[in-house]
Amino acid sequence: MTDAAIAITGTHDLRLVVLSIAIATIASYTALTLAGRLTEDSGRVRTAWLIGGPIAMGIGIWSMHFIGMLSYNLPLPVNYDVPIVLASMGVAIIASAIALFLVSRQYLSRLQLLTGSVFMGLGIAAMHYTGMAAMRLEATPVYNLKLVALSIVVAIGASLTALWIAFQFRSNTTPTSSSLRKLGSAVGIGTAIAGMHYTAMAAVSFAPHSQGVTSSQTLDNSLLAVAIGIASLMLLTLTVLASVVSQRLATETTKAEALQMSEARFRSLVQNASDVIQVVAADGTISYISPSVKPILGYAPEDWLGKKAFDLVDLNDLSHVKHLLEQALCHPASNITSEFRLRHADGATRIFEAIANNLLTDPNVAGIVTTYRDITTRKQTQSALKEALQRLTFHVENSPLAVIEWECDFRVARWSREAETIFGWQAEEVLGKNPQEWQFIYPENLNVVNEVMARLIDGKEQRNVSLNCNYTKNGAIIDCKWYNSALLDESGNLVSVLSLILDVTEQKQAEAALLARAADLARLSSILAQTNTALQKRNQELDQFAYVVSHDLKAPLRAIANLSQWIEEDIGDILTDDTRHQMNLLRGRVHRMEALINGLLQYSRVGRFETATATISVATLLAEVIDSIAPPPTFTVEVAPNMPTFVTERLPLEQVFTNLISNAIKHHPKVDGKVQISVTEQGAFYEFAVADDGQGIDPQYHEKVFVIFQTLEARDKVENTGIGLAIVKKIVESKGGTIRLESQEGKGATFYFTWPK
Repeated sequence: MTDAAIAITGTHDLRLVVLSIAIATIASYTALTLAGRLTEDSGRVRTAWLIGGPIAMGIGIWSMHFIGMLSYNLPLPVNYDVPIVLASMGVAIIASAIALFLVSRQYLSRLQLLTGSVFMGLGIAAMHYTGMAAMRLEATPVYNLKLVALSIVVAIGASLTALWIAFQFRSNTTPTSSSLRKLGSAVGIGTAIAGMHYTAMAAVSFAPHSQGVTSSQTLDNSLLAVAIGIASLMLLTLTVLASVVSQRLATETTKAEALQMSEARFRSLVQNASDVIQVVAADGTISYISPSVKPILGYAPEDWLGKKAFDLVDLNDLSHVKHLLEQALCHPASNITSEFRLRHADGATRIFEAIANNLLTDPNVAGIVTTYRDITTRKQTQSALKEALQRLTFHVENSPLAVIEWECDFRVARWSREAETIFGWQAEEVLGKNPQEWQFIYPENLNVVNEVMARLIDGKEQRNVSLNCNYTKNGAIIDCKWYNSALLDESGNLVSVLSLILDVTEQKQAEAALLARAADLARLSSILAQTNTALQKRNQELDQFAYVVSHDLKAPLRAIANLSQWIEEDIGDILTDDTRHQMNLLRGRVHRMEALINGLLQYSRVGRFETATATISVATLLAEVIDSIAPPPTFTVEVAPNMPTFVTERLPLEQVFTNLISNAIKHHPKVDGKVQISVTEQGAFYEFAVADDGQGIDPQYHEKVFVIFQTLEARDKVENTGIGLAIVKKIVESKGGTIRLESQEGKGATFYFTWPK
């Protein structure tokens, strides 16, 4: 058997093994700490950590590896090639740089984590096997490829774990419990890195050979390991301390910047505040007042420094404010709120809400800080709203309509006094209830009510009207008209529904009665139409009869008159005066009979025939009537100058004036009498007056003169039919007017009649 065939195995110095694991753990803790610094810092500081961090971390990992190699004792002298050792250190620094760069990113994907773990694991493996290549001894290293592969896998796994944990612990501002977890994670990572190293050491064995090996340097393993360990520990400790100091400096800097920003913000708020901020001493002396006092109260801030705060207070509230100061002195660091009035520079008073906080013991303040907020407008608005609410409540409670307000789930929110009157339930019996919880809605109308409310809920309608039946508390059924309106919020969601209800039971009953009466009226109207048709037929027959009668009667009368005239002419030579008088009386009776027949015919036709309307000048009409009557030259007919012009039927008005004027002339006892015609307005009518200065009419005969065929004088004395005034009365009343007589015997007579405008 040759020397080469004999495998040499070494042993480990446990003290150095423990030292290597400790260094690995400290290096891992340093890595986790550096990850946090790289995340929090920026600019040059971050660049410095990206350069110095990998060096410290790489040296730490390399130190663990090299101390682990130094702990490996062989029965042969071992030296190391320093350049190659330094090269392995460089590989560790590069792997550390890759790791720190990855964990300093804002986002780390799974692919990036896996790729970085492979590169870092391979870097650590390369560091280890480069270090192994630096060994100089009289033996040849023989590697177990399976264990070599396993060591690489362990290196990649340790790198994956280290990167993931470092990425999770980037923030170093966590509490103590998180720091303990970070320390535990560092121990785990350090053990994993050491596990990779000692797995790789287990993969190698040495075959001795007779050829001597020269080394550029001979090293004492124990002393060298301790020296490297101490140097590494110092470097890592300094790195961690630098990180801690950097963190604290950054924290203090951040706090200082935040304090400056806070002070600047506070100063800006105070300078631009809409409230007055005031600091007063225990005796009420003002030591500070904000510039906002100028726009709010009209005073310059500097004018009030050193003065008493009470001087700003309205005299009516002075005792109250002094009591407020006493409360603030008795309750340090407590906010005391009150309302009182302050005097404006223009003399007016404003209402303020004050918050006082006693900070006399705070050396930074040394006073009572009081904040005044002007609430005058708010108080006025509240007062106006309260008054409006009171008015609204008054109107609601005194409205003839029942008022019910429903919540969005249709529970009763308001039940007015009139609702209590109409339905019988008191407000406390129904508030907060749904109408289905008590017998309120008539079952046959339930679908109608649900449909009406559904249209309000889904927003199809914002208001609607419905007519349905409801129960009262005593079980009666009443008809109600509901006026519903929906209140919506800004998003269009239903907030509440207001219903105004009118009890229309009596109205419905009246409508039913009216319908019944309408049916009766329709039946009566049909009867009246038939009767009217019959009357029209009778009137036509009567007109025809009157015409025939008047024609048949007047023809013999004219014949009698003519015959009497002919007889008188034929025997004129033998007639006596008495006979002639009798013949004249005969013809007078014939003419009277003819006039009577004409009057009856005219009377029967009054009101049954309408003539066309036209614009009539009454003055012109009277002139024509007077001219047609032809009064004696000695007789005077006076017409007042204010006669109207209006639209009416000419013929009836002409008949009235003709009869009245001709009667006044005919029955006047003197030939030089006078008739006066005047007019006055009475609302929708004109009242005309025809007055004479004749012998007058006794009041007992005033009604008799308007009766047909009635005369006050013998017909033989004054030829008269007794129909004229009856015709006048019938014409006036057919037009909606009235006629009356005012007269005393021996004092003339005045006929008054009204005619529509």
